[in-house]
Amino acid sequence: MIVRIPDSPPVNEKGHFPYPMVLLYGAVEGTWQNKAAKILSKAAKAVVCTDVPKLHPVHHWAHALQLMEAADVVLCWNGNDKDTLYLNEWVFLSYLIGRWPTKLVCGMEREPDHPMSNSLRYLLENQRVHYQFTLEDTLSVAHEWCRELRRIPHGKNY
Repeated sequence: MIVRIPDSPPVNEKGHFPYPMVLLYGAVEGTWQNKAAKILSKAAKAVVCTDVPKLHPVHHWAHALQLMEAADVVLCWNGNDKDTLYLNEWVFLSYLIGRWPTKLVCGMEREPDHPMSNSLRYLLENQRVHYQFTLEDTLSVAHEWCRELRRIPHGKNY
């Protein structure tokens, strides 16, 4: 199931979100989240997209924060052009790295065009968060992580 904030996946009778749930974070105006959602929906029970440009950053953060806490995997990609992080996303990603580094799958271009990318790379390395240099590799890591959480043998898509 793929949902976009401010919507969230439905909870079960015990009040739990679907497991595993992936939150895609970053680049409100970008295009990577659509591709990621299609790929990850094969391994995750729920994929939450945060690329909603109509939401005010305060509301965006409030919804994303609630779902970050509930998510089993948070995937962030920092690409180039429209796929780069916005200023508020840089701040919130820093918070995410400090608060939940063990649920973070991160990736960024090898030669990013945004000047803050080097700071992100430093922060990820300082917190020992492994990151990928291509979107495909980042999605592969997140996909395999979801498969592992669901205990799906490699090569099966159900």
